[in-house]
Amino acid sequence: MTTAFILTLFLLGSLTVWGEVIRRVRAGQPALPAAGTEPVAWHPLPLVLACAWILITVLAKLSSAGPSEPFDPEATMRGLYFNLGQMLLMWAALLASAVSTADETPPPFRLTHLTDQLGDGVTAFFASLAPVFLVLLATLPLRTPEAQHSLLRLLHEQPTVQAWLAVCVAAVVLAPLAEEIIFRVILQSWLTRLLGPVAAIPLVALLFAAVHGFPDSIALIPLALILGYVYHRRQSYITVAVAHALFNGANLLMQSLQASVLTPSG
Repeated sequence: MTTAFILTLFLLGSLTVWGEVIRRVRAGQPALPAAGTEPVAWHPLPLVLACAWILITVLAKLSSAGPSEPFDPEATMRGLYFNLGQMLLMWAALLASAVSTADETPPPFRLTHLTDQLGDGVTAFFASLAPVFLVLLATLPLRTPEAQHSLLRLLHEQPTVQAWLAVCVAAVVLAPLAEEIIFRVILQSWLTRLLGPVAAIPLVALLFAAVHGFPDSIALIPLALILGYVYHRRQSYITVAVAHALFNGANLLMQSLQASVLTPSG
């Protein structure tokens, strides 16, 4: 009952956001006003680091796509700790390289109008919920317990405080911080300058989905497209990181209320 109530509230919030988007478009206004800044021309170093991380992650997903082995909670916890360290180091390296190679603080990392950036992140989060939910319903036959995200399976089979804390840090803090600087701030900015936003946003969305594995990758495409559009219009790292963190946090909240296969984690 509680799960259905919260899900209903989430979807009502999402439909409210989409109603406003439709109203603006019908009035001849952009769905989201532009921030007035161009995509940053990044130094090659952060771009190389971002592309290397994506390549390694995709190859790791492909190498593990063979016959599934019995789920091992202890091995999953060890892998989670390794991933926590990896994401923290990658985020720190990317942030340091992006800021240190620029003449001044790049627009995506500026703290001006912080309330507006946070508000845009909340709006983007709600905008993502309805389309992601529709895709989840369409792909429900693919979402068997064996295909569930390993972190969600860990919480289902070993719901300890230690596991919950580690998963929350990974999914709600480090993953949004690291992935948004990789995919939106660096890679999408570079591809936008090279190909334009019409090509860059879906290309980055597909790459973002690919690193999360099947079948989560399908449901995460709407989220990635919305994050890409919002970043293109607002040029704010804080905005997309907040939206991503709220999305993952909502999934963990639903998982804590009721174990379900309808919970992709980005």
